[in-house]
Amino acid sequence: MGSVISQLRQRDPHNQTIAILLLIFLANISHQYKKLRAYTFWNCTAILFNFAFRLRWERPLVCNSLAVLVSYKTASLDCHEQLARQAGVSRLTYFLGDQIFHVAPFFVLTRWLLKHKQELRPQHGAFALLGQFFFAYSQAGKMDVGDVYVTHDYMWCWLAGALGQLTCPFIVNNLIKGSHFSASLQFGIVWIPYIIKLLGWRPIINEDTTAQSEGANEPHSDDKAPTIVLCDRCRCEIKQNAEHFGSIQRTFSSPNLLDPF
Repeated sequence: MGSVISQLRQRDPHNQTIAILLLIFLANISHQYKKLRAYTFWNCTAILFNFAFRLRWERPLVCNSLAVLVSYKTASLDCHEQLARQAGVSRLTYFLGDQIFHVAPFFVLTRWLLKHKQELRPQHGAFALLGQFFFAYSQAGKMDVGDVYVTHDYMWCWLAGALGQLTCPFIVNNLIKGSHFSASLQFGIVWIPYIIKLLGWRPIINEDTTAQSEGANEPHSDDKAPTIVLCDRCRCEIKQNAEHFGSIQRTFSSPNLLDPF
């Protein structure tokens, strides 16, 4: 068994086989335990596996962690209260959990990569983005994961997440090179979707706004079609609208000769 694992490590130095198996495992366990059905949980689990078994996933995981951070913060502008209510914990506990599970992973992994001077390639961000797509389609069957979390502006969150995944390699590489201005500029670009929504240039989308939109599209009582009856005397059509105090509109038509008067 040891020789098999050793041979696997030699042929798969980045442990991509283990990564795929872990994704499949998380996809199945998330369906059985709904509270584990969150991409943040997937990311944190991969981080624990990485440092526990030295799997060398730090580079794709730092991209993933930045995407989780910016996607969550962008979604929170739509539905922070709904997300906090869904968690079922106090506001203080929710705030602390936000810092530990959403904020800390990116900065911890970035610090580790800077210490060991491990530069990233664009493929690391693309591979992490593929994992995010796998989560969405394995849990919701589509890109809109509102059924997994709560209703939110999912396309805007995907834009923020994709920017995080694909820009992160350049941010970390510039930090390693000492180009702090370029790294800061690129880090700011990642937050453009968040800033646009924060400034109100992108509409808020949540359960309340969706319900209001659906209510506005429903037909009102004034739009109901009037009742059409036939006059017993002249056989003309009579349109009666109960909402307008029995107002009557007569539309004359030729009587049916087969019907007796």
